[in-house]
Amino acid sequence: MIDIKIITEPDIVYDTGLDILLICPRDAHKKELSKVLETAKMPLNVYLYNNDDVSDWLFTIFRQSKFTIMDLDNISGKLKDIVPYFLAFNKTHWLTNGSNQLYNKINKNQIYNFDFLVSEIQGAE
Repeated sequence: MIDIKIITEPDIVYDTGLDILLICPRDAHKKELSKVLETAKMPLNVYLYNNDDVSDWLFTIFRQSKFTIMDLDNISGKLKDIVPYFLAFNKTHWLTNGSNQLYNKINKNQIYNFDFLVSEIQGAE
């Protein structure tokens, strides 16, 4: 069985696992992602951030993660103010039910499911 760690603030794991950061995912997205992660053939570190505020931990994990997935419809508070910062990076993928044309101009990585992760977590290193 492959090692999949779920990590929350303030913890940080330093190992060879693939780091994925989830920012404010809805329960439905967590369930969908867990099904995709079950296919993993490599160790994974899944960082979960469900806070409306901004922390140094969030920026640290963002810098070290290979992928960041944000649920834009579930983000509020001060965190909403820094969404464009995260979208400026190509490793950020985002989910929304809305059609925010501005975000589409900043980042083309809008996703509708987690299928894009499958080839990455099945051993492509």
